Amino acid sequence: MALTRSRGQPAGWLSRSARLKHASESSLRELDGWIRGRLRSILRKRAGRKGRGRGLDHHRWPNRYFTKLGLFNLKAARELEIISLRRADTN
Repeated sequence: MALTRSRGQPAGWLSRSARLKHASESSLRELDGWIRGRLRSILRKRAGRKGRGRGLDHHRWPNRYFTKLGLFNLKAARELEIISLRRADTN
């Protein structure tokens, strides 16, 4: 089942160095979780079920399912940005 995605990488609203390095890890993890939950709800509705994505839906569509589809992960992007900034500081 294909998910609806916007074209290309997220641009405009997400300036990597301006926003990710200042965001807390817990807030990004929480937002990532909310987004995946919303996507599970959409998938659940497309499958003819009612309600929010919970319980067995986490087994039907685990986090790796969304990663495999190429969902942008804010927490992982922040970790990569911090590593990149540390490398730039040592050079």
